[in-house]
Amino acid sequence: MDEQKIENSSSTVSPPKRKRGRPPKNKNVNSTSNSSQKKSYEIESKPTEILVKNNDKKKEQFSSRPRMINYEEAKQLLLQDVKKSTSRSFTQYTKSLVKQYMQNPQTNKDRIRGLSQYLFRASTLYRKIILYYACMPLYNYYVIEKIDLTKTYNANKSMKNYNNIIQKLQQINLKNEFAQMIALAILNGAYYGFVYDTGDGLFFHSLDPQYCKIKGKDGNGNWIIAFDMSFFSQGSNSEFVEGVEGDTTGCWDEIFQQAWQEYQSDKQNKRYAILPTERTMCLLAGLDDEFDLCLPFFLGIFLLLMDCEDYADIMADKTALENYKLLVSKIPFMDGKEAAIDDFKLSLELSEVFQDMIDAILPSNIGSVRSPMDLEVVDFEKSNTTSDTDMLSKSIENVFNNAGASQLVVAGGSSSNSIGLKQAIANDASLTFTWVSRLENNFNYWLTQNGYDGYMFFFHRQTWYNRDDYINELKESATLGNNPLLYLTALGQTPYEVECGLRMSIQSGIRDMLVPLKTTYTDSGNTGGSPTKSDDELSPEGIASREGEKNEGTKANG
Repeated sequence: MDEQKIENSSSTVSPPKRKRGRPPKNKNVNSTSNSSQKKSYEIESKPTEILVKNNDKKKEQFSSRPRMINYEEAKQLLLQDVKKSTSRSFTQYTKSLVKQYMQNPQTNKDRIRGLSQYLFRASTLYRKIILYYACMPLYNYYVIEKIDLTKTYNANKSMKNYNNIIQKLQQINLKNEFAQMIALAILNGAYYGFVYDTGDGLFFHSLDPQYCKIKGKDGNGNWIIAFDMSFFSQGSNSEFVEGVEGDTTGCWDEIFQQAWQEYQSDKQNKRYAILPTERTMCLLAGLDDEFDLCLPFFLGIFLLLMDCEDYADIMADKTALENYKLLVSKIPFMDGKEAAIDDFKLSLELSEVFQDMIDAILPSNIGSVRSPMDLEVVDFEKSNTTSDTDMLSKSIENVFNNAGASQLVVAGGSSSNSIGLKQAIANDASLTFTWVSRLENNFNYWLTQNGYDGYMFFFHRQTWYNRDDYINELKESATLGNNPLLYLTALGQTPYEVECGLRMSIQSGIRDMLVPLKTTYTDSGNTGGSPTKSDDELSPEGIASREGEKNEGTKANG
């Protein structure tokens, strides 16, 4: 009876309910298969938290969680995942392998980019060359309003709109963002970025160049970027568009999420998703006709950089050999006619005792041996020939000659020709500002497509090397009636900081309390001569005259 009750009760128990939603993934299988196909330099960090998307189909926007995610936190979601431990490793490249890559660049473009990334981390010289060009501009900027000269100017409306755009630009760390764009373009051959506007901030998310392809240009001259959806099939990259463990939605834009869903339904025809040009930033380091094969800009000096590493190893070995010494101890023979061949005055045991005593006090770079010859010191003499001592410096000079960069600026030098150095830097700056101009056009297009079409954005053509001359030129220009904001922003202030500073100083009365210092401009009775010139304005002979005080007695009041 009891057994029958047990059987009936067991038969009436309903099976457990299945949870709705996507079935759990077999992560062990996927991670093993995907990680084996993944290249070492393709590893990318993952998000820890995910932004929740509104269900409003009319607007494509992202709302934050109840705790409010700000701009900096939202940026971190796209860039890193502290829950997972990731590492980067690089292939040890050889010159024969690099030559093989260069013979067929179209097939090996991803490997060439990997080589460029390896050299950026392994070669300080290559890193400094890239950062020299990327960090040369000061990235000080100004904004000019587009005015219809045929209509009446509305100052109040203009000031309100101008305030909106300079506040928006104030949210962006332009000096950091645009310098990284140029550095990545030089490093990989092109920069591909997607623009995120969270309302309280604006940042540019750089996309992996291996999964980006340029399809051409649109009607406004902007590059059309297509992103490879297979990127999200690598490792756990699907979390970018699906969320972490299915509990949230992905943190990447809805454009990528929708393209990912389409790709899963049709992987053959929906692999590449066209990104809207009003949401992207694209910079090619090379010429426009190379858009289908974007390679690292300094590809031609890769072998020379590897030669520098080889020469450095040779120099280290040579230096170690030059500091080595060898002591030879003589074991005397027996005298007399009856002495047999190899008949020594010292026994083998006694010579070993003395030899052990000598070896016990010798430093590591001095060796000793026993021989029936006289005691002498054998030196490996240092060579003073140019081919030996200057081998490394010549190879480094060869790198700069091929790269076109000024070695005096990047790697130091002993030349005192300031005129030649100034012209060399100007030549380098012309290349950098070519890239800056391309970014300006791209960013101005983004402004016109996002509600700021009434303004033009420009970077000052100002570098760390021409800063003083550039400021002086704008200062003279402002005194003649030109736009004073150009001069003020060239000093390093943003347009928003200039406006806030001017209004605060005027309203608070600080400007009325300032009294100009006495200078040759304000004191008409000054007869002390002209202001002292800076060292940059003097020739080498003039500097020598100043240091030797040769003109001390020629002053007006001397």
